Amino acid sequence: MSWDKLTNTKKEGGLGFRYLKAFNMAMVAKQGWNLISKPHTLVSKNFKARYYPNTSFFDANIGFNPSFVWRSLWKAREVLMLGCRWSIGDGSQIMAMNEPWLRGRREGCLIGPQKQAYEDILQVPLLKEVVKDRLIWKEEQNGVYSVCSGYRLWRSLEDRKVAGRFAVVMNVIWKNKNDLIWHNEKEEASKLGLIAFHNWHDWFMAQRNQERNENLQNVTSWNPPPKGWLKCNVDARFNKQWGTTNGGWCVRDKSGNFVVAGVAWDIGTLSILEAEASAIKEAIESAIALHLENVIFESDARHVVQAIHSNHKGDSEFSLIIMYIRNLLHISSNFEVKFVKRQVNSVAHSLVKVANSWSRCSVTNVNPPCIQSIILNEMR
Repeated sequence: MSWDKLTNTKKEGGLGFRYLKAFNMAMVAKQGWNLISKPHTLVSKNFKARYYPNTSFFDANIGFNPSFVWRSLWKAREVLMLGCRWSIGDGSQIMAMNEPWLRGRREGCLIGPQKQAYEDILQVPLLKEVVKDRLIWKEEQNGVYSVCSGYRLWRSLEDRKVAGRFAVVMNVIWKNKNDLIWHNEKEEASKLGLIAFHNWHDWFMAQRNQERNENLQNVTSWNPPPKGWLKCNVDARFNKQWGTTNGGWCVRDKSGNFVVAGVAWDIGTLSILEAEASAIKEAIESAIALHLENVIFESDARHVVQAIHSNHKGDSEFSLIIMYIRNLLHISSNFEVKFVKRQVNSVAHSLVKVANSWSRCSVTNVNPPCIQSIILNEMR
C-alpha cells in the first residue's frame, strides 16, 4: 500500500503511521514557538541577532548563507503563521491593521475600510485586569503550541479529505448560497473556511464533553446545598438571532427557595468554553457584590470546571478567564465551583434563553416567571 494510505487511522483502513514530513515540521515549529515565547533565552537572542535583528520572527527573511537549522525554522513558520494570533491585553504591542488578533477570521487581520463585520471585533473578550499583549497558539485552549496540534494543522493543509470537516464545509457553503439567494447576504470566502473549522471544533468538543459528562456522575436531579450554604447554578448559550453570548445564574437556599438571579449578555460570540467560563466569572462577581457567603457554583461545562481546579496554564483568552476566576475564588475562600449534568442545571438554562429580553446586565430578587415552575418541581 502507498505510504499515504498507511498514515491513515485504523478506522480509515490505514495503520496510523505518522506522516513523517508533517510530524517533522511540527517538531521544528515547536522550536520556532520557543523563539517566540521565550525571547529572553540565549538561543533566541542569538537567532534574532543573526537573522532578524530589526524585525520579528514572522517577518524575517531567509537571509544570506543561512544555516540548515534556520532554513528549517524559516520553513516551519508556515505552521506557526496559520495557528498564531495575538491575545489582546493593553494593545501596545499589536499593529491592528497588519497583525492577526481578530477572532472569527482565518487571516485574523483588520482589513480596511470596514463596511461591516464589526462583530469580529466584538468577539474579543476583555478582562478588568489589564495584562500584556501575548502571542498565542489558537489551536489549543491554553494558547500554548503543541506538536500534536501542529501536526494536525500541517496535515490539514495537505490533506483536505477529512470527512467530518468536509461535511461541515459543504454545509457552510450551502447556507451561504441560500443566504445570497434569499436574503442577498453572503460571507467572504476567506471567512467560510474558518466558520466551518470552528463549527466542527465546537461540535467535536461538545460531543467529547457530553460523553465524559455521562460517565462522571449519576445525579439526575437538583440537590439542595448543605445547611448554611447557598447553591448557584450557572449556564451560557448563544443567541444566533441577536448575535449575542448570554449568561445566566440563579441562587437557591438549602430548601430550594429562590434567593436571587441574574443574566448578562454581550454582542458577539465566544467559543463554547469561553462563554461558560465567562458566565461563571459573572456569577462569582455578582455574588461578591451582593455580599453572599458560602456559595456552591454549579456548571454543566465539565472542561471549564476541570480547568478551574487543575493546574491549567496558558496565554489564551480562555486561560486568562480561568486565572481570573481562580483569583476571585482565592479572595472568597467560602466559594466552591462544581460540575453537574445538564438536566440538573435546567434553571440556569432557562434563564439564558430569555436573557435578551432583560437589560444587558440584570440582577433580580424576584423569582422570574420563566423558572418558577422548575424551582417548584425541584424543591424538596
